[in-house]
Amino acid sequence: MTRSRLILAASAASAALAAVPGIATADATHACDPSPSVAAGQIPTYDDPYQAYSWEGQWRSATFTFPSHRTGACLAGTVFAPLDLSAGSPDARFGALRPAVVIGPGSGPGVEAMYQWSARDLAGHGYIAVTIDPQGVGHSRTFGNPACQVPPPSDPTQACPGVPFQQATNYVDAIQTGLDYLTSAYDPFAGSVDPNELGAAGHSLSARAVSYAQMVDHRIKAIVAWDNLASDLTGDAGSPSGGGVAGQLIGGEVPGSSDPITPTVPALGEASDGRGADEPTNTDPDLKKTAYEVWRHAGVPSMEVVFRGSTHSDWAQNNTTTSDTMLHNFEYYTRAWFDRFLLGDTTADQRLLAATVNGQPASSIFSTNWRSAAFLDGIDCENLVACVK
Repeated sequence: MTRSRLILAASAASAALAAVPGIATADATHACDPSPSVAAGQIPTYDDPYQAYSWEGQWRSATFTFPSHRTGACLAGTVFAPLDLSAGSPDARFGALRPAVVIGPGSGPGVEAMYQWSARDLAGHGYIAVTIDPQGVGHSRTFGNPACQVPPPSDPTQACPGVPFQQATNYVDAIQTGLDYLTSAYDPFAGSVDPNELGAAGHSLSARAVSYAQMVDHRIKAIVAWDNLASDLTGDAGSPSGGGVAGQLIGGEVPGSSDPITPTVPALGEASDGRGADEPTNTDPDLKKTAYEVWRHAGVPSMEVVFRGSTHSDWAQNNTTTSDTMLHNFEYYTRAWFDRFLLGDTTADQRLLAATVNGQPASSIFSTNWRSAAFLDGIDCENLVACVK
């Protein structure tokens, strides 16, 4: 199965991908030139189907291309929707319009196909969701429009906007481009998207990107940052890189730069169990809560969940080492967060603070090295282990 075909799946007793009978195949929608280009983020298995899981529900999807919000480069992605978009299906909480979420990949070898596990689950439970590759990544075009300016402008960094691909601004741009697409005429599900209830999620560099995008794009109403929520676009002590020079280089920024983030919308940070790369001896149990505390001090709802035994790469699905259980736990909190702050379902608090998660004691999911925490709806819990019920 390739990305150029509509992918259809349904829940089944087996976690294998299952065809849905009676659903017509739709062509991909191209708002810009989808011709392939050499992208630095391409990986050999990009076009391989990634395993779907029974807990993701029933969904459908179609690939698309759409012009970059910032440079005009042709970006590639996939849009997911419930099989049934009628009001009240698959959940009575949903009306004619659905909340929608844009999901960005991690940097380096990360591509949107690795994060469709979350998009499938969101769509299988009533949302519209988009996974999208930044400029120069996966099937997204390497150059913008115009490709390069000759002679170059007075600022050499703007001669070829978005080149090289490994820069934080491209990941912010991908999130904003996904938002543009969701409400465009090219989105086959645009008529079901609620433009007032849009969210964003992302892994690694895209986690930083969504942390930043919520400050500059007021269409975003809630975010989830997978390893990890950030208080600066260059990262901070709670980031896997630890922020500092390492984080700046990963994001393509000049070492010594800083781009502080102001919290504006509810934010969930999910973090891995390892130590920051630039401070490997720092064992402060509140280290992963660095950005969470910035949100909390600003009075904006936030939550930090550090998963026991997890590594930074666990949020990127692959066909060899991915843990179904780990992804299911990541998505449990992700969907509950969007249910609370996009769908407006206050009963989602019960899931966010539940003592049992996917049949496991929540206390067995939380890291014993780093504290998880919650600040929402009158709850101010500095150590989540003591607050789940």
